[in-house]
Amino acid sequence: MHKITSILFVAVLTVLLGNIQGNAQGSKMKYLVQGEYVEPGPLMPQEQVMKMIEGVVIPSLDMLARWEEVGKITGGLAVGARRGVFVMEASSHEEVDKMLQSLPFWGLLKWEVTALHSFKGRANQEREAVKAMSTKKQ
Repeated sequence: MHKITSILFVAVLTVLLGNIQGNAQGSKMKYLVQGEYVEPGPLMPQEQVMKMIEGVVIPSLDMLARWEEVGKITGGLAVGARRGVFVMEASSHEEVDKMLQSLPFWGLLKWEVTALHSFKGRANQEREAVKAMSTKKQ
């Protein structure tokens, strides 16, 4: 059991160090971002809905469209649903937070953000973990 714990520790440490090194080199990280509209409760009057759409929803969608045009995000809205999904490139978790919080509909959506690891990066880390395990085995 101790050997398995040690191997897992080495693998986790390798992943963490890889993430720190990647960020320290100034590379962009990718994040899967999902936003879903939170129902406010009882139905709002039509006039209030129109104001919300004009003042909050449309400006937010315009911002997202601009981010997509400059290559900051790629994704879209789920057909027939009030949720969106996109991949965002950012230098840090803080940058993701700031960008999402700058959206006018930030407070109207429930957000889920997942930091992604590249396939190539993970493959390299797995190679290093295997190498560390085989060294420790000897």
